[in-house]
Amino acid sequence: MFKKVTSILLAFIMVLALLAGCSKPKEEDNGKLNVVCTIFPQYDFIRAIAGDKVNLKMIVPPDKEYSSYKPSKKDYKAMEEADLLVYVGYGLDDWCKEVIENNKNENFNYVSLVDICDHVLTIDEEGNFQSSMLSFIDSYSVIDSNVWASISNSMVIVSNLSAWLCNLDSINEAFYKENARQYMENLAYIDSQYVTLSNNVSNEVIDVKNPLNYIYADYNIVPIQETKLQELGVNTMQSVSKSDFENGVTYLDIVKSNFEKLKNV
Repeated sequence: MFKKVTSILLAFIMVLALLAGCSKPKEEDNGKLNVVCTIFPQYDFIRAIAGDKVNLKMIVPPDKEYSSYKPSKKDYKAMEEADLLVYVGYGLDDWCKEVIENNKNENFNYVSLVDICDHVLTIDEEGNFQSSMLSFIDSYSVIDSNVWASISNSMVIVSNLSAWLCNLDSINEAFYKENARQYMENLAYIDSQYVTLSNNVSNEVIDVKNPLNYIYADYNIVPIQETKLQELGVNTMQSVSKSDFENGVTYLDIVKSNFEKLKNV
């Protein structure tokens, strides 16, 4: 059911991506959009979709835990001057509140805001799925915000980000859409591999702090304790190492590697 509903949402977002008005001119700078992402997964999605067509910055550095990160004045300046700010929501990056509140001020540089939890299915503290069309950073319950762990959710997020880029930069619309299409094809293939991990377990108790809840739910897998995940070397993408980041590791690399580790459990 989760996969089916997510597919419907994906189709809906894809229609929005195709119909999105692409009329807003790019800001004066070096002719490129300034895109700021709070953490690695959405940074990598934008990198895959937009390539060198945008100026891209990630706020939380490699090897840093995002939930406890304290942005610098330079970070705030980058967020405030962005054309597009992509954050997680549900209190995970609460420090975006200041930028969001300032964005309501007519004298403030307008920033387009994207909460990656919008339009995806999220898991609450009781293990229930709920749709989040607008999560709003100020009104969240206890939600597992590691939504990128779900490959299906990531398809929706990529489609949504592509639509936003098109809306802000019509010149490169075809480029963004084609890259997003190819990326989602890769995600769909990886999804077909993960399906083979299913051991048809359902109604397991959800630990909202477990970073792979969405994988267990999507594919009916027995939940694996976080300590065991660490022993296996599973990368939850809550942070990436500095060496991996400098070597150009991608979201696709990580989910492929995780599959190889999980299939032997």
